[in-house]
Amino acid sequence: MNTLLKKFNIILMIAIINTSFIYGQKKVINISFSQDDFKSITKDGYTRIAFKGFDYYYKENLGAPALPYYLINLSVPDGARFLNVEYNYETELFADNITIQPTQHLIPTNKHDTLPPKVEPLSSIYGSPVPFPENITQYTSTQLMSQYRFFTFEISPFIYYPLQKKLFIIKSIQISVIYDLTDYRDTYRWDNGTFYNFLKDQIINPSDLNLSKSPKNINDVEYLIITSSALSSYFQPLANWKTQKGVPAEIITTEFIYANYSGTTEQLKIKNCISDYYQNKGTIWVLLGGDNTVVPDQDAYGNVEDYYVDNTMPTDLFYACFDNQFNWNADGDGIYGELTDNIDMAPEVFIARAPVRTSAHTTAFVNKVLNYEQNPPAADFEKKMVLSGIQLFDYVGSQSDIDYQGELMWNGNIAPYWNGTHYRLYDTNTDFGGSTYDVTNTHVSDQINNGYNFFFMGTHGDQQLWAMEDGYYFSSSDASALTNLNEQGIIVSISCLTNAFDDSYAPADPCLSEAFIRNANGGAVAYHASSRYGWGDYDPTIFGPSMQYSAYFYENMFSGQPAAYKYKFGSVSAQGKIQFIGSSMGYTAMRWLQFAINPIGDPEMDIFTDDPQTITATTIDTIPCGATSLTITSASPADAFAALYNNGHLVATTQLSGGSGTLNFNPIPNFGVDAILTLTEHNYTPYIIQIPISDSCDLPPVAVFEIINTTNCFGTQVTINDLSYFNPVTWQWSFTPNTVTYVNGTNQNSPE
Repeated sequence: MNTLLKKFNIILMIAIINTSFIYGQKKVINISFSQDDFKSITKDGYTRIAFKGFDYYYKENLGAPALPYYLINLSVPDGARFLNVEYNYETELFADNITIQPTQHLIPTNKHDTLPPKVEPLSSIYGSPVPFPENITQYTSTQLMSQYRFFTFEISPFIYYPLQKKLFIIKSIQISVIYDLTDYRDTYRWDNGTFYNFLKDQIINPSDLNLSKSPKNINDVEYLIITSSALSSYFQPLANWKTQKGVPAEIITTEFIYANYSGTTEQLKIKNCISDYYQNKGTIWVLLGGDNTVVPDQDAYGNVEDYYVDNTMPTDLFYACFDNQFNWNADGDGIYGELTDNIDMAPEVFIARAPVRTSAHTTAFVNKVLNYEQNPPAADFEKKMVLSGIQLFDYVGSQSDIDYQGELMWNGNIAPYWNGTHYRLYDTNTDFGGSTYDVTNTHVSDQINNGYNFFFMGTHGDQQLWAMEDGYYFSSSDASALTNLNEQGIIVSISCLTNAFDDSYAPADPCLSEAFIRNANGGAVAYHASSRYGWGDYDPTIFGPSMQYSAYFYENMFSGQPAAYKYKFGSVSAQGKIQFIGSSMGYTAMRWLQFAINPIGDPEMDIFTDDPQTITATTIDTIPCGATSLTITSASPADAFAALYNNGHLVATTQLSGGSGTLNFNPIPNFGVDAILTLTEHNYTPYIIQIPISDSCDLPPVAVFEIINTTNCFGTQVTINDLSYFNPVTWQWSFTPNTVTYVNGTNQNSPE
């Protein structure tokens, strides 16, 4: 059975009509499909249409013809409200005398000894003269990200006539999207270019994006760590490192959040805090510093086929999406994320979790992130990947389904974008030790200990285990015993439940992902998998939903997507989810995985994809006290990012150009410690040097104030932290109509 796919080639042309007419505004899209984009596979009298690319998916409509649908995101102006979609198209015959395979059950990747019964064709469709599908193009949702808005659509490239057994491909289709401008938000959303560059890779009409760029502020908090007061000091080295390299970070405790932010639940108070930091402090990255006992997760509702139902799915995506229904509970029934709850799935921040409970766990996590970013192995690690797994449901010839699909993923989604080496450790093929080298817990431990930057596991799973070929398991105990201290990579898995860091499903602790992350002597630096069931396809030659998410994660990472914050763990994960929003608007496995896949690790961590190189640069040996600039020359690479750090504070940043650049800042004081210059670039070991500040100097006081205002209601108390330095004697704030003066430790409030 030949299932190789021909080269993917889709032609898109966008025409924008700005003229208003009686129905509102209109955008016109022209899309062409080619027969070379698809491959027909016939088995047991049924034909399946295979595709290449992640803009396609199969709808989960049991018994209906299993045709692929094409997903698009269309940028529209803020305020746009969808009204209607119209289309016309041209077709040509794709295949004659075929019966399209009816859509089958998706299968969870937990323990399954047998396949579910086959689903027979729906007579209401297969016995009808009406072509399928009835609607070629369907609007599925409106999504908002930062200051941008986009509509999602699904388009069928095919029309099937069941009685005639004829399948036609749509050669070209013109789609007219009609909308009005009546749905404006009452909340301002900023963008410093981050989400403009992020979203333009996701939409079909990037030229329509209009950037109203907000400049960066040196006092922004780009990286926010939320944790308990008991663990906050143990996260401080990570916050210091992020700030030192030019990503200003701050730690805020859950105790402070619960006391100072509004919300009917702890989760809503945390979300209001994140929204405040995003809105007022330029936050881009959020690390949830603890498992559910430290930073509570938001349970959400998942439903697949009305048989697999779970309203306890831990969903950190909840904390990242601020539009539509903010609390994800529009119907007020206390079940979050239902279709009736009008949720938004497009994030405003990139989020990940470190599922730690103790100071020892936290130190282990922080050390492995710092080690990965600051001290990567010189070679024999970054360009190595293991693809592993055992038969899930079926075989393709002599290959297990995971062997077949893993190699399909390598050849189609990884190898075209990366020159690394992959090693097979499947039940039906291996590159280690010959045919008797089975997928066992011992062999998996040995290979992880040998050091691989990327490790994929496709097998059945549970909260604390991966199923192995010999009938035993790789368990949390095995993960906790790993010793690959200086060679910890990123694990991606399609297994069920191994990322269940919460207590709702089962009380076991640690789950498998936690065991990898908490291990102080080895394990993994990041883990990307589902906290509930994963999902596979009935057809062993086809990627199921979990493989689609995994393959798209790898393809994004190795192809340098998204363009904004490429190679960053959190943004790569978010990119993969955004592309599937259009297929997540019903109770589907794709929606289930939107909620259940929770990235575990540091969201801003730069992922090495090549052996690290060395940064070189020239600058001054000493900074004079009171200096206002520092120049860097002869830098390689020529476009490295430079940051100057002094006494716990970020002083200045700049992007080098042509190997040089100047950091400009306020007069720098001598605090008795060296300043630190850090240069970073993808696939380079950071350049870190300490530069003494000479002598001492009398500098005028510097006014630094932090206003903590969690609500905007009249009469609300406002807390202002005085962070000024160089011993101010007096200061004055001017408000309207009040003035506040500070004189020798006394606050004097002028009358209104």
